[in-house]
Order: sequence, then structure tokens, then C-alpha cells
Amino acid sequence: MDDEVKVDEGKVDGEESDGGEEQEEAQAPQVVRDPGQPSKVEVATHNLTHLPFRSWCPHCIAGKARNLGHYKRTGARRDGVAHVAM
Repeated sequence: MDDEVKVDEGKVDGEESDGGEEQEEAQAPQVVRDPGQPSKVEVATHNLTHLPFRSWCPHCIAGKARNLGHYKRTGARRDGVAHVAM
């Protein structure tokens, strides 16, 4: 792996450091909010009623799901007789 760059005490391979030069600290990168994600205010407002549908809302997504319905039990006894325990 000849393409690797080794960092040793502020020196990078192929560069010599002058003794009098001050080392600059790296600035922390600014994190930009994803434009597809809503702000905290938008989320709080939407959570009141969940209207209209929003693709970023897990509750809206779950409500649109088609695979979580109530299905008939197969083999269930349906003879029309009510059973009451006393």
C-alpha cells in the first residue's frame, strides 16, 4: 500500500516542517441540516394531528401500511352460538 499517507507529529510524507512555522488547528466543519428533514417546529406542529401526510413521519408511514391489517383467523369456530362462562 504505497498510496497511504502517514501523519507523524504534524508532518505529512513528502513535506518537511520548518521549525519556526506554527501549526494551525483544523476548524470543525459546519454541519448543515438535511433539506429533506423538517425543523423541530415543523415536527412539533405535525405531531399534533399528523395531517397532512409527511414522508418523514414514522407514524404517517405506519398508518399507510397495508400489511398490518386485521385478518380473519383461519379455522376459527363460527357456529353462531354465544358461549358465556359463569
